[in-house]
Amino acid sequence: MKKFLITTSLFLVIALLFVVSVFVLLNLSFSESPVEPKAVANETVLKSDTFVSKTTPALDNVAEQEMSEVPEKVGIPLSDIPLSDTQKDTLDMVGVDADTFVVTPAMEVCAREKLGDERLADIVTGSAPTVMETARLLPCLGE
Repeated sequence: MKKFLITTSLFLVIALLFVVSVFVLLNLSFSESPVEPKAVANETVLKSDTFVSKTTPALDNVAEQEMSEVPEKVGIPLSDIPLSDTQKDTLDMVGVDADTFVVTPAMEVCAREKLGDERLADIVTGSAPTVMETARLLPCLGE
């Protein structure tokens, strides 16, 4: 009985070490340096709508002028890009609406850094990203 308890305890310790090492390796592979917000002079960025309105208002009229101006779109709407069925399924899986989502230049730069030029070109031409590539691209959605 004593031998069984020692063997079982040893097995559990080894399994725990294995789980912890996999967890640490996954965190290291997905970790990235913290991104500091970029100060943009004379621009108001509305991230939720992915619009940018360029203004240089007086301080007392800021709210009035921003409300009266029509924002200009920045980026490429996904609705303008022909997507394969697997790409649409991947977008649905991560909660992105392909009809309203806009790919900004910052997102494109982030995707290039994460996947490289060659793989990004494959995805743009119709190849679906793998699960790992999708996980690497998720932080780019916020840019």
